[in-house]
Amino acid sequence: MFNKDFYPSPKKVVELLTEKLHSVGVVLEPSAGKGDLADGIKEKFLNRGRNEYTLDVIEKDPELCSILQGKNYNLVDDDFLNFETNTEYDAIIMNPPFSGGEYHLLKAIKLAEKQTYLTCDIRALINAETILNPYSKERQHLVALLDRYGASIVYYDDLFLEAEKQTKVKCALIKLTVNTVLKKVKYTFDKIYKTDLEKVHGSSFENLLSTKLNENEIEKRVKDIEVLIKQYELHVALVKEKYRVSASLKYLESLVSESRVNRMGLFSGGYTKNDINEDIRNLRNSYWTEILQTEEFRKKLTNHGASQIAKYITNVASLEINRKNIHFMLMALIQNQENIILDSCVDIFDNITRYHNNEYSKNIHYYNGWSGNSAFKINNKVVYPMTYNGFNIYTYDKNEDTHFDSIDYQVRSFITDLMKMFKFLNPHFDEEFQTNATGDYENEILRFKMFKKGTIHLWFKDLDLLAQFNVYCGQQKNWIPTDEEIKKNKEADQFMSEEFPEYKQMQLTN
Repeated sequence: MFNKDFYPSPKKVVELLTEKLHSVGVVLEPSAGKGDLADGIKEKFLNRGRNEYTLDVIEKDPELCSILQGKNYNLVDDDFLNFETNTEYDAIIMNPPFSGGEYHLLKAIKLAEKQTYLTCDIRALINAETILNPYSKERQHLVALLDRYGASIVYYDDLFLEAEKQTKVKCALIKLTVNTVLKKVKYTFDKIYKTDLEKVHGSSFENLLSTKLNENEIEKRVKDIEVLIKQYELHVALVKEKYRVSASLKYLESLVSESRVNRMGLFSGGYTKNDINEDIRNLRNSYWTEILQTEEFRKKLTNHGASQIAKYITNVASLEINRKNIHFMLMALIQNQENIILDSCVDIFDNITRYHNNEYSKNIHYYNGWSGNSAFKINNKVVYPMTYNGFNIYTYDKNEDTHFDSIDYQVRSFITDLMKMFKFLNPHFDEEFQTNATGDYENEILRFKMFKKGTIHLWFKDLDLLAQFNVYCGQQKNWIPTDEEIKKNKEADQFMSEEFPEYKQMQLTN
């Protein structure tokens, strides 16, 4: 009745070819026969509410083509091996003739490789001998391609034993995914990471970072900067290509439309003249953030410090990313890192003491400043209000997880900033919190307890560290003599002994 290579796809084959295909829009079945596989595809996708789904079919046999047309299938060609199209397919699913299956699978891969946008899933059931006995150039080429694309190959002995047309032929179920555009980008991206370290040794970045990082960290950071420069260049090139294609398309369509009496409704999309510069500016900002903020530096930053760095990066985002500008910006940032961290200390001091004129006046202790001005320092016990828009931000629930990491984000952020500040003054204490009870936490230098009314009680356990903090912030506000004045001026030394005895004792022991 039909040709000798016609083996209709039994239900089991349809299931194997379509399993785990969840999101497809346009599908090609290029060896459609009388529509058994196409019927299965239709059942899987169209009848499950996927109205955006489209199925194209190809069949060479005229009698089988009539059957397909009777089923209202979209017959797009009668010869798959010579089929050419500009349509891009999400999937090509096929059960091609057992003799010559390699040609059909090679054609499917070739079509997928020509696509410029869609990723194409290819599913094929072919004679296992095609893979197991690659005696011809075509079969050898196919095996190489399957290896390149990491294809999955599973062998079956009995798929057609109870089929409409039976055969004992051993079959290979092949699944692979092809996206040539993504593969090219991935190749270039991976190549960037293979930057030769020999080329970065002795660079200006290496010399600049040597004052802040150890040898291993320098090598890693220098290479990371070189990688980021190349990634940025690739990124910008692809963004510009997007706009080039859009502008070309828009212009072509204007020419085509103007040349016709009846204006054609075409794509007519595109971007405004400001879009490309905005995209590149946002891109540049992201790369500057990665270049200027090392992981170690990020860990030291309080929220205030992070916001200062964000402003800094926003201000430099107009500078192009190249080696000269990076060297300049790194040098400026390294020189200001300590100031940014210390400024964060003062911000926390102000945050804690800003309520001293009301019911939280016990948070501070007043003293006469070195220059006769009114001054104050933080006491070893502080009550801190944590409310947001009039609502408590901590919901006290005894059934909740009591671990420190589980508490409200804003509370945890505030305490974490305190720890970062103290780490800067003394990096050697253990900052991990232990749970005393629900809402009650303690580590080596601090205990804090949260209350339902929306306050946190803080007890500073390390009074020497608290004294250091108070002295530093007082010096920044010109309430306290500088370290140089304390060394040279007896009155300044006496002032410190009276107001900050813990600090003076630390100075003596050091």
